[in-house]
Amino acid sequence: MTKTVSSWIWLGGLASVLALPVLLLGALDATLAHHLAWALMKSPMHPGPMTVPLWLVVLGLFVSALLGGYLYRLIAISTRHIREQSTIAAKLESRLSPLPEELIPPNLAPSNQVRFVSLTESTPHAFTYGFRTPTIVIAHSMQHLLDRQALAAIIAHEYSHVRSQDYAIQQLFIILIHTLPGFGFGTLYRQYLTIREIQADQFATSWQHTPDHLIHAMVATVRALKNQPAAPFPSEPAWNSGWQARIDALASSDGGNSHHPVGILWPFLTFPAISSSLFVAACIAVACH
Repeated sequence: MTKTVSSWIWLGGLASVLALPVLLLGALDATLAHHLAWALMKSPMHPGPMTVPLWLVVLGLFVSALLGGYLYRLIAISTRHIREQSTIAAKLESRLSPLPEELIPPNLAPSNQVRFVSLTESTPHAFTYGFRTPTIVIAHSMQHLLDRQALAAIIAHEYSHVRSQDYAIQQLFIILIHTLPGFGFGTLYRQYLTIREIQADQFATSWQHTPDHLIHAMVATVRALKNQPAAPFPSEPAWNSGWQARIDALASSDGGNSHHPVGILWPFLTFPAISSSLFVAACIAVACH
């Protein structure tokens, strides 16, 4: 239950941040339009030329342009990202086949809610994707690399990502980062990924009642990746250290201190929520003046 609540808070929070500029610019534009209408209504009561403030017209047009530009940017980036993800998923489908039933851990996930597939891939890795039908993908090479228990640990880890709706949250993060660049959302995204990875490790450990199988799976995967022709680990120490930190956390038997994922969301949302509420309240007060 906590996982579901946490995921919905993340989804709602990210969607709210994306909608925040629309709310602020819309409130300001509505306030300016109200004052412009009031100035036009008062003008006939006074003799001489109309006395509509030019600055009010210019500011109203400027805010309207900002609002339209942001909406266009948000829609264009979202549409492009959805189209790219659909293209990637379509290409991926041709390389997928059902995962052998004997490899699917019993009593882990309902087969009618989660799809387990095998990917024709020489690089050992696993991931999840999909909205309507969450799909857990296990590379064919990983099935030969790991024993049954270690592979079950990897599948349980990926199932934790399905439970946490991480794929949907990641898509919102990517749209947010591209729509509002330079606001530090990339740092928050990296924190989120780290926390979710550790929590997925904890879930797999709790499900198997031991961290040994997951540690074995991670160590074997790291070694296999290092032996790949284009090995990512030697040139990317940050990724290597991230895997090492997860292995160390598992080996310490307490799963590491991951903090609750909602915890880092509150500071992220507090300032924009308070500032936007005050701003909208001020706009309403001025409009009703």
